[in-house]
Amino acid sequence: MVSEFQVKDGKPVLVHQPKIDFINDKAGKAVGIYQHIGRRPILAFGNADADMQTLVDDAAARLDAPPVCATTSAVQAVLEVLPGYADDLRAMLVLSWVGESLVNPIFARTDAIGSVMRKKIEPVTLPIRQQLAQLLGS
Repeated sequence: MVSEFQVKDGKPVLVHQPKIDFINDKAGKAVGIYQHIGRRPILAFGNADADMQTLVDDAAARLDAPPVCATTSAVQAVLEVLPGYADDLRAMLVLSWVGESLVNPIFARTDAIGSVMRKKIEPVTLPIRQQLAQLLGS
């Protein structure tokens, strides 16, 4: 919901508008986090298809993050030595975070098979294929 600051009868009030600010799902998760804390997210958790979008964004954010922990220090060290490989490093980060927990919520909600299942897991498999294509140079 969108809120707007107004002055009514000489008093400051927040007026809620009948509009949706953003959808807190898929790529909208990163937007919401950025709007609330003013930074890109560097951790991902939640529902499966949204997680995949967040993983991709988190990996990109790690490339720009200052070396404040072992992971970001290691990422910055690799980028110092191999600055032209940022896209490959991002793809490796995304793929390193992929696991069973991304697809478990999908499998728990359906008993679909074949093309129907492929369609249901596409929000997870498509970004995985994109990261693999980056690493394979496709």
